[in-house]
Amino acid sequence: MASENQMEYVNLGNSGLMVSRIGLGNWLTTDSSQEEINKVYKAAWDAGVNFFDTAEMYEYHKGERVMGEAIRSLNIPRSEYIVTTKLFFGNNPEKKEVPRNDVGANKKHLIEGMNKSLESLGMDHIDIVYVHRYDYTSSTLEVCQAMKQLIKTGKTFYWGTSEWPAIRIMEAIKMCDKIDCPRPIVEQPMYNYLNRQKMEVEYAVLFDDYKLGATTWSPLMSGFLTGKSNKEFVAGTRFTDYPILQYMWGLNDQEHRQKLVDKLDK
Repeated sequence: MASENQMEYVNLGNSGLMVSRIGLGNWLTTDSSQEEINKVYKAAWDAGVNFFDTAEMYEYHKGERVMGEAIRSLNIPRSEYIVTTKLFFGNNPEKKEVPRNDVGANKKHLIEGMNKSLESLGMDHIDIVYVHRYDYTSSTLEVCQAMKQLIKTGKTFYWGTSEWPAIRIMEAIKMCDKIDCPRPIVEQPMYNYLNRQKMEVEYAVLFDDYKLGATTWSPLMSGFLTGKSNKEFVAGTRFTDYPILQYMWGLNDQEHRQKLVDKLDK
């Protein structure tokens, strides 16, 4: 890693794992050529980033494949960087009918999903695996049992959650203690100027009392908070190239969008 960088490194939650304060994720960034993607990872590494995040749902493992290739192009020891992925949304983009067991946080999918993610990344272990959403059809006990197995077999070293209700993270912590499973070390919630409730209110006791870590996503609300897309969306940006983002943020409603713009202007 370049010695001249000014990156800050911190422990992730209550673990001894040291991660760069800024990480690089690859949602909606897999359409470029592998050569261009490799350049992005080289620039990130040279800036001091050692923390790389992806998920099985990012174009159904394509995100993992291009990330694995980009990291290999850096030709750096495995011990020097941290890789995370997320499991929940499934493996099979060709499935026409409603998926059954290849989505969610049932033990079958978490184990099989991890195997597929390792294959896609071209790695024999992942540093942290997130359960990408809380699964209301699978018990927290089942999730913790799956995490215990994945850690015991060396396929991951740590685990975390993403967008889980605070009470369910608390339940997972207690359940892990009961079955002798390592506790989750991190939650990955959305956090930006217009979405602050979870980070600043709901998770406060988890941060204070349990030293849970946090890796937040969409700090710029997919670019909306940059100001470049106010009353109308700029062509060639995420909101026009991936219209689903407009619905995710409620920005397809022009009246609602104008209210957000007015709030930001103040």
